Amino acid sequence: MSDFHTPGAQPPESPQPVAKRGLHGCVWAIIVVVGLFIVIAVISAVVGGGTKSGNASAPAAPGTAATESPAAAGDGSSWTYSSEKDAVRNSTVNYAVITSDNTVQFDFPYNGGSTLRMTIRHDHRGDNVILDISKGQFVCSIESCGGEMNIDGVARHLTLDEAADGSANTLFARGESGIIKSLKSAKKIIIELPFYQAGNKQFTFTTSKGLVWPPAQSGSQATK
Repeated sequence: MSDFHTPGAQPPESPQPVAKRGLHGCVWAIIVVVGLFIVIAVISAVVGGGTKSGNASAPAAPGTAATESPAAAGDGSSWTYSSEKDAVRNSTVNYAVITSDNTVQFDFPYNGGSTLRMTIRHDHRGDNVILDISKGQFVCSIESCGGEMNIDGVARHLTLDEAADGSANTLFARGESGIIKSLKSAKKIIIELPFYQAGNKQFTFTTSKGLVWPPAQSGSQATK
């Protein structure tokens, strides 16, 4: 009798129908859960995207950094003025700065483009006309070095001195008073200077208004 089965009965080794139905149920449950996650993610993305877009389109409040003036941004085509207190001498140091419109290219390690900055400074010693290159190295003889300046079509020779601290990227022009007088009405300035292993290079400065010196905000403190 043990070798035979009742007609229509499942063999003992056959998988049970309950287990099979349970597998299908799990699959459907997983599909439903995944579907819900997808729907929630889509809704969140739509809502979040709308909020971000609204914030980005909001205008900046007046007086914030977004309304920075060209002078504050360091426009190279204009003179910019500043001052600082000399606490030891109880005096004010005044500066006027302009940066060249063009850049020049030097070999490594000064490659990448260099600009020339001209600074007019007044301190307890008097006025100075200072020229410094952003990346590069001037070359001078043992005694001094020379350059050329053209102000509104009028050329003049520059006699230059190295910085007292030996900085190779800074020069001081002699004849400061004459240069400053010419700069007060200058609209276009071209300066040619000698550079180490690069020869002479020219830099152009343009401004809609000449140098104001002494600066109006400092009064007689900037007068020699």
